[in-house]
Amino acid sequence: MKTNFTYFFVIFFFLFSATQHAQVSVTISNMSYGSGGNIPDEGPIEIDNGSSVRILFNVELSKPSNQATGNSTLKIFVENRFGNAIQVGSTESICNLCFISSYFSSKDITIDSSTIDDEDSVLFATFESSSGVEYNSVDWIIEVSDPPIANNSISGNQTINQGQSASQLTGSTPTGGNGSYSYQWQRNVSGGWSVISGATSRNYNPGTVSQTTSYRRIVSSGDAANSTSNTVTVTVNATPPITNNTISSNGVDRMIGSSPSGGNGTYSYQWLISNWAVHDEIISGATGKDLIVPPIHFLVGSYFKRIVTSGGSTSDSGYQPCVVSNQSMSNNLIPIASSNPTIPASNSLVFPNPSNGSTNFHVTIEQPNTNLSVSLISIFQGSEILVYDKIVQPGVQKINWAKPQNLPSGVYSYLIRKNGVIESGKLVFLD
Repeated sequence: MKTNFTYFFVIFFFLFSATQHAQVSVTISNMSYGSGGNIPDEGPIEIDNGSSVRILFNVELSKPSNQATGNSTLKIFVENRFGNAIQVGSTESICNLCFISSYFSSKDITIDSSTIDDEDSVLFATFESSSGVEYNSVDWIIEVSDPPIANNSISGNQTINQGQSASQLTGSTPTGGNGSYSYQWQRNVSGGWSVISGATSRNYNPGTVSQTTSYRRIVSSGDAANSTSNTVTVTVNATPPITNNTISSNGVDRMIGSSPSGGNGTYSYQWLISNWAVHDEIISGATGKDLIVPPIHFLVGSYFKRIVTSGGSTSDSGYQPCVVSNQSMSNNLIPIASSNPTIPASNSLVFPNPSNGSTNFHVTIEQPNTNLSVSLISIFQGSEILVYDKIVQPGVQKINWAKPQNLPSGVYSYLIRKNGVIESGKLVFLD
């Protein structure tokens, strides 16, 4: 009978003890990083990819005081998304009399990112009683991310004149992230930042900058937060006005332009012409500092001017005539021979004028063996057409010339040359 009572008591005590074990509560609290900074309840615990993190926290156990757990243990685990749990830190043994109704333990552990997944990993505490019953705390989420991007700085503050090209903006090589970096440059002209299309390299060449502009670089890498660099500014000063833009004839065959000053130091030129037929017409290809003047323009009273551009500044020289030195302009006669012979009065007839096809040139010759030539020059095209060229004797030379059908109608200048003396005039051909 005693034996039966003893057996019944042992069975009752075992069942009672197992029932009481189910009421142990495991709580993790006051978690913080070893380097400083609190971790929110249940996480996330943030770890940089490729590194480790030290964390500090408390584990509190509680149960009714009339329940016994026997000699037990407390462990900390990290579990990945596949349910594989890895113990971190050492096992803490708790004696039977050490845990009456509550138990408090301070933990200092280090978690290495290489031992866990980069997503869906958790940390929890496990209390195991002497009978093998386990009680777990609430899971604390662990997040593994790329380390913050660092060393994102740019240089290139500078001051230029309007219209000049800015020097290259240089960016450092970043660190952190996943080791692979993407760049995007931005600019700020009037208070707001905007993306610069195509500016995705480590460095950036702004090119020509017309107004003061600030720049910065955005770096991205993996799942690390984007990094914004410091700001550099290209300050643009207004271009000084262009001065010393004057032109004059050299008395032979060209208009000479002065060397300008002011602007940004780099100059572009464009020559224009005005005469009785055209006004402010751009001379194609005339973009040099000086202008070689076609002979026709000495004959039709043409004027020239030069436009100089530098940066954002422009200068107009004003019109000046092309003048041939040591020439008399009486009766529209222009001597061009080096001997500068005496110029007789005009004694040539050109008729009909206007003409619709056939034209007569009656030229009086006073000296024997005179070299006589007659030609036409298109005022707009500048090409010369030879009408007559012979050695003639004194008297009136009568030349009849029929306009070829393929010769366009319009205004021409006729040139009658007699031993180095030129007589000129205008001849109009009608349709």
